[in-house]
Amino acid sequence: MSISVLDCTLRDGGYVNNFKFGNHRIKSIIRRLSNAGVDIVECGFLKSGKNDIDCSLFASVENVNACIENKSDNVLYVAMVAYGDISIDEISACDHSGVEGIRVTFHNNQIEEAFKFGYEVMAKGYKVFMQPVGTVSYTDYEFLQLVEKVNEMNPYAFYIVDTMGTLYQDDLLHLFYMADNNLDSSVKIGYHSHNNLQLAFSNAQALVTLPTKRDIIIDSSVYGMGRGAGNLCTELITQYINDNVVARYDVVSVMEIYDRYISEIYKEHPWGYSVAYFIASVNMCHPNYAQYLLNKQTLSMKDINGILSSLPKHERHLYNPSMIETRYNDFKRIAIDDKQSIREIQNRIADRSVMLIAPGKSLSDYTEQINKFINEESPFVVSINFAYDKKLIDAVFISNVKRIENIDTSAGYTVISTSNLKNDISAFDGTYLVNYYDLISTSAKESDNAGVMAMRLFFNMGVRNIYLAGFDGYDKYTNKNYISMIEGGISVNDDLIDTKNADIQNQIKELNRKMNIVFITPSKYCEE
Repeated sequence: MSISVLDCTLRDGGYVNNFKFGNHRIKSIIRRLSNAGVDIVECGFLKSGKNDIDCSLFASVENVNACIENKSDNVLYVAMVAYGDISIDEISACDHSGVEGIRVTFHNNQIEEAFKFGYEVMAKGYKVFMQPVGTVSYTDYEFLQLVEKVNEMNPYAFYIVDTMGTLYQDDLLHLFYMADNNLDSSVKIGYHSHNNLQLAFSNAQALVTLPTKRDIIIDSSVYGMGRGAGNLCTELITQYINDNVVARYDVVSVMEIYDRYISEIYKEHPWGYSVAYFIASVNMCHPNYAQYLLNKQTLSMKDINGILSSLPKHERHLYNPSMIETRYNDFKRIAIDDKQSIREIQNRIADRSVMLIAPGKSLSDYTEQINKFINEESPFVVSINFAYDKKLIDAVFISNVKRIENIDTSAGYTVISTSNLKNDISAFDGTYLVNYYDLISTSAKESDNAGVMAMRLFFNMGVRNIYLAGFDGYDKYTNKNYISMIEGGISVNDDLIDTKNADIQNQIKELNRKMNIVFITPSKYCEE
């Protein structure tokens, strides 16, 4: 038996930062992993398209090889192909100057085509790793059928891939022994884990200490870098092998990669265990479903569990963005008769303009200007998903269940709540309930942004002048988003932040064509 560690920081970790490591970092990470004695270094994905030297998505093997400096004879350099992402004609024959292994990952409905592709890759001289996505979704019979196909092919390695991070140790060992007892002895067995249940390290330890003659490959990444809950940490498994099997890895070199490169990425794009990813795991769902619902920043963990548990079982393993969007909107869509609430709010507004106050950081810098405006113009003042100064506001608009607990029920606030919260808002007396679905966008990605929903509400009531304060827009650093961290959310990547801001800005522009919207404080939404 031999144990090999495969580091997938540049490939699986790339989901965190959209693979934008930078050319210098890519080369340095490969070199430092090699110097650390890591057995197999995965350099990134092979994917059709224009090559970007700063990304670990490569258009050709030659592009990957250009990032491997001072190739070590003791290291196997590999790249991954998600079946269908690149044609066999775009993969040149192996010349042993860099990449010598290709990992082929495929879904259950791609088995025949993926194996044909795998044979073609082998014919070009590469060591081939066959990696079925979501191995846990296979029945024992299906898994053994797959093992038979692997035996016919005789690739370099066959993998157990815990895509949803659901495997307990007994489950992992069940799959391992099925493979070990039926697989050709020359084929290595690999294990790729995700840390949704925080079991990646303990499961890896169980495999490392097995009394087997089978050669085993353990996947990991520096600091567990990977989307969602992340992966097994390279520094942990290499140190464990040093202490319990044989001392052969320079763990300090691995930690230097974290110190120089990964820690910086983590600050901007954090990953790791969360209750939401745990919920995704126990519901056997792709982690992207949890990420999508987390990014909404409007749901409690109970809500997320309710939505994920309602997904059709056959839809859970593969991420379907349109399906989860529909399920999310269905969950939120609770219709009520809000005519009486609308009339009463209209009576309270009378002929006044409306001022909406969101919890942006700018409130602390512009307090004097805001209060002066309120005192001089006497608008109908509504704070959005938080409580501003009670002496100055007329109502609190709430559309997010997570914000309810931050509002003092004994303070006597008038509350305007969207109907999706009708079962959660009972602590407030005299709440005005308004239809949630009437206020969301049917086309925008940020369909239920609370501030935009409030603007639509008052536009529908006939208000034509709205003043905005604290609508700062989202920043990649969450401590810059809210006047108080009580209102805070999760950190998301730069591209998503930019998309989020642009989408909200476009909705406000559309409303501004029908009414007069004025920003009292600085905002990303009014930037051209």
